[in-house]
Amino acid sequence: MEVDKDLPFETLLKLENQLGSKTFHEAHMKKSEKSLLPKRKQNTNREDDSDEAPEEFSSKHPPKQKFIKSFKQPKQTPAIDPRFNPRSGTFKADHFRRNFQFAFDLKDQELDTLKNSTHSMSNSEEKEKVKYLIQRRDNQKREQLKKLNKPKPIINKDGYKYYPSKKEIVAQELVTKYDELKGSGKLQSYLEKRRKKQAGKERKKMGIEK
Repeated sequence: MEVDKDLPFETLLKLENQLGSKTFHEAHMKKSEKSLLPKRKQNTNREDDSDEAPEEFSSKHPPKQKFIKSFKQPKQTPAIDPRFNPRSGTFKADHFRRNFQFAFDLKDQELDTLKNSTHSMSNSEEKEKVKYLIQRRDNQKREQLKKLNKPKPIINKDGYKYYPSKKEIVAQELVTKYDELKGSGKLQSYLEKRRKKQAGKERKKMGIEK
C-alpha cells in the first residue's frame, strides 16, 4: 500500500492509527522513493521502433561527418584577356584597321553629323558641349592616324630592334628617291632643279638681310 503525501494531515493521522505506525511509515517511504526515480519519456511520435526506420539525431548534437554529403564547388574557368595572352597571337594594327574599317567609318559619319549640328544650335551651353566632343573625337582620330603611320622597327646587325628617328626616316626616303631617279635617268634634271631652287632661296635671304 502506498500513502499519498499530498493528503490532509488529519487524514494521515487517521491512516496511521488504522494501519499502525510501522505499516504507515513503510508505505510512506515507498511512495517517496518511487517519486525520486526519473520518469521515462514516452515517445509519442512513433508507435514502435523499427530497424528500417531512419536514424534520428538530436538537434543539440550535430550529426557525424559520414552522414553529411560532401559538396564540391564547380571549377570556374578563369577569364582570359586576349591582350595579355601570348596564345591569342600578335596584334597587328593594320589588320585590325582593315577588318573593322566599318566602325571607323561610322565614327567619321557621327563626327560630321556633330559638326553640322552646331550651326542650328541656339543653346550656347549645349553648343559648347558638342564642340568639346568634336575636339575630343578629332584628337582621338589624330592619335589613331599617328599610330598607323608609326614607322616600323628596324633590326640592326646585332639583331636588336629599334624605331628610327625622323632624321633617319628622311635620309632613307632621300636614298630611295635617289635610286628611283637614277634608275629612270632623271637624276641630273632633278639635281639641277634642286640647285636652282636652293640658289633662289639664298638670293632671297640675302635681299631681306640687306
